[in-house]
Formats: sequence, C-alpha cells, structure tokens
Amino acid sequence: MVQDVKNIIEGYRMGALRALAQDPVQNSLDARIGSNVVKVEYQLHIRDSRRGAPVYLLTVTDTGTSGLSGEIMTLDELQRLRYRLNESQRWAAFEAHGFTKTGDHNIGSRGQGKSAFLYQSKVPPPAGDPEEERMLMLYDTLLPDGEYRLGVRFASPADVVRNPLIGRSAREAISSDFFKIDETIDTELEVPMGFEPLKDVGTRVIVPFISGETVKAISEGTLSKWIERCWWRPIQKGELEVSIRFPNGRIDEIGMPEWWEGEPWSDMKQNGVAEYRDLQIGENNGYEIERLVLLHRDDLEEPEELHSTIPEYSGIQLLRHGQWVETLGAKAEFPDIVPFAHRGQFRGFAEFNDALNRRLRSIEKPQHDSFDGRYLEVKQIRSRIDERVRDFARRQGWPITDETVQDAADIPDTDLMSNIIASFISPVRESLNLPSDDSGTNSTDDAPPTWELDFSLHYPEGGPRVDWGQQITGIIAKCSHQPKNLELSMNVRLQIKSETGRFRTLQQKFATSSRGEATLLFDDLEIVPSKGGGSEEFFDCGVPDAW
Repeated sequence: MVQDVKNIIEGYRMGALRALAQDPVQNSLDARIGSNVVKVEYQLHIRDSRRGAPVYLLTVTDTGTSGLSGEIMTLDELQRLRYRLNESQRWAAFEAHGFTKTGDHNIGSRGQGKSAFLYQSKVPPPAGDPEEERMLMLYDTLLPDGEYRLGVRFASPADVVRNPLIGRSAREAISSDFFKIDETIDTELEVPMGFEPLKDVGTRVIVPFISGETVKAISEGTLSKWIERCWWRPIQKGELEVSIRFPNGRIDEIGMPEWWEGEPWSDMKQNGVAEYRDLQIGENNGYEIERLVLLHRDDLEEPEELHSTIPEYSGIQLLRHGQWVETLGAKAEFPDIVPFAHRGQFRGFAEFNDALNRRLRSIEKPQHDSFDGRYLEVKQIRSRIDERVRDFARRQGWPITDETVQDAADIPDTDLMSNIIASFISPVRESLNLPSDDSGTNSTDDAPPTWELDFSLHYPEGGPRVDWGQQITGIIAKCSHQPKNLELSMNVRLQIKSETGRFRTLQQKFATSSRGEATLLFDDLEIVPSKGGGSEEFFDCGVPDAW
C-alpha cells in the first residue's frame, strides 16, 4: 500500500502539494448536497507527544456535503462486489482502494483522494525496523440522521482498514488526548487527538505526523496558491469556499486571480477581453466549449508559476467541471499568434458543457494535470481554441501570419487516427497482409474490396498493466475500404485475451459511410475478479449480464 500511494502521488508532475490541493476538494464537491455551498477547511495543528517531539497534524473538513454515508464493508466484501457501488455508498467508496467513481456529475474519477492524504503522513517507524515506511489517516463523519463514525486506514506497508467506531465511542476517541491505533498493528503507536467532534453534517480527514517540509510549504502559502489555481472558478461562482487555518490563528481565505475578479468578460465594452460561447466540437455528438474567455492587459505582471516548466496561468486554463486540469501555454501553444512581448500579460480559460465534461473525465490523465492528446476531442478543442486566439490577436492588432489553419473538426477522422496509432498499425497491416499505401486502386472492376483497420486503446496510467478495478478506455476501431464509393455492412469483433488464456469477444455491426469509412467506439473494459470467486481474471464491459 505504501508503494501504491507513492506511485500515485509521485506521478503528479507538479508535485504532491497539487495533489493535496486538488483531490480532497474533488471529494467534497462530489458529495455536495443540492445547491449547497461546499465549505472546505484545511487546518494545521500542533500537539505534544509522549515521545517528546511535537507532532503536526493536518485536518481537512467539509460541510454542505452528505458525509460518508452508506453501509460499512470490509475490503474483502468490496472486492467480492467488484467495487461496484452506487453514489450513496460513500463510506465504502472512500475505503476502497482504486475505486473509480461513477455518475455524470462527479468531478473526480479515480478515487485518489485518500492517497493524497496518506502520502503526507510520515508515521515514525516501529521499534527494531527504522527503515520501514508507514502512513496513517483517520476520518470522522456526521451523517444527516445523526450517526457518528470514526474510521482508520493504515499502511504498514500492508493496507489495513480498521472497523469503525460508531456513536459515543467515536466521539470519545476524537476528543481523547491520545488514541491508540490498534494493538495488533503496533503496541506503541498512538495519535495525539484532542479534537471537537463534528457539529455539522460532513466529513473530516485527520492526517497525523505531517513532515516539517510540508508544514513549511503550507505555512509559506504554497498550498493556498495551488488551491486557487485548481478551484478559483467554483469559488468565483459561489459554489465553493476554501480556507486554511494555522496554529497561530492566521486564516488564509482562498480567492481568485485578480484579473478574473468581477467577471470582466461580462462587460463587452472593456478592451482587451473577449468571450466566445457554444463552440461546437465535432459533429452530432453534443460536445461544446461552453465558454472561452481571452484577456490581455498591459498592466498585468508576469504570473507567478509554482512549477518552473509547466504553465499554470500564462496561457489558457482548461477547466473541467470548474476545476483546472491543464493550461495551453502561450509560449508552447501559440508562439506564432501571441507576440513575445505580450505573453506575460495574456490569460484565458475554457469551460465545457456537461457532455464534453463527461467525455474529458474519461480521457483525463490519472493525475488530473492534462488531457490525453491522442484523442480526437482533445485535438478538436485545441484547434477551436487556436482559431479563436487568432481572432483575438487580430482584434488586438498583433502581427500574426494570416495563414489558413485547418480546423480539426474538418480533418477526416482517418488522418487523425493515423497520427495517433502510426507506430502500432504497421505491424497490424503486415499481419493481415493489408496494403501499406493509400492508392485505393484495384486491378479489376470486380475485385473484392480491400479493407484496412486502425485500432487504439488507452491503458490506465500509461499501462500496459491493468489492476483490479482499473479500466481500459478509449477503445476505438476505424475501418475503411477501397474503393471508397461502396457502402458496405459488416461486423467487427474485438477479442480481449488474458495471460491465463481466457478471452472475451465484443462485437458491433456497422455500415460504412459514402466515404468508405466507419469509426466504432467500444465500451470501456474493467478488470474484475471472476464471478465464480476464483483468482482468474476476465474483462467486464459494464453490462451485468454481458457474459
């Protein structure tokens, strides 16, 4: 478990503090009740310990949420259920490791919030083994029906979830001076507590043994800056409030970048700002850039970027369900459009409609810091934005090359897919004895059609390993034939085979278009234990009776 947590959080290109700023707030917003304002408070605590050295703890508390509701399950029960939980089973989902969230309106998707907490806990090693790394988190919740719960998760390095305390025993443990974790885990390990039990419905996560390095970064305001970058838009819209409280009484209220204060795009008479609405992405799929705002102000200073090589504010932020995922940097993405002298004062953001938000969630990198650029929708988004940045540049009077740029929406799918899988398809063509050129000529008029197949898929975290509960996504088959002036009906069968020799076959019927092409998107595939309870794996497409 320790290594799993490290692998997840150390995979964040921008560091563990961005994970701590992003994932816990995701969890809270996903538990929002109705139109409530979700309030999230990070708080640093310092406590005396019986070992002499003071102990720092971090708590993250939310209100306006449902709390960790639902039945309590063991890890074995969760595995037997194949981690298939509904949205009301929040306690079980929080304790599941690698649980993938479902639901159209969820912001998070990978269930990584607990890893962001655990990573920050540096539990003292046990006696006799000074090299062993251990992590610990506690979580208490007050439910709408008045039930109170306290849970414990411990990585030592095995993954241990303790049976929760309920009601009075949970409140007593929270308010006690010291709480012994579990005699079976470590006879000496105890956590200084002394907290007030929750009075409002919601959840609190307690992370003990915070390192001095993390305490320093939080105290210097680095965490506050990451939270602002990730969540300024929901804060601006009044959906979210976030604060950080310190032992000395200081409180940091997280706000928004000053250049977006007052929604300057709402005043279209204001110079240097432009708003573009309802930009269509692709055809007949319902995907739209709901709002694209571009801004340039001569009085703006170069933005502070916490990461030296990855843009945060200098460029156009892409906001999925309001949270910042990545920035199309002015230097990297628009070097021929935004002049060098203006890049430091150029800002922007893009928001998407619900349909495109859902699609982007499925092709977002696990660390929530970029979208997978191999997908057609990402290419089309970038092309649409590039088109509007050129329009904005002309309004600003910036000298740019007035060249014709082909919109990704107008590029034939076959060209885009060929770019994505060029390195994969050559051996496929060879194995199928398919032609390698695009001449499309046949030796005789009555020769049978010549078929070509392009195929792509996306493994979790770069793959090719797929663990329990993880999914293979973006399974796309592109079929085409020569000559093109035929409309043919065919079947495509996709066979997935495991290392143990078991396989499943997915099948789709299709008809090619007047261009002799068809693009098929298969359901995501999840790796789950076999229904018979054995260890042999098989693939599940999400339809309960599919197999």
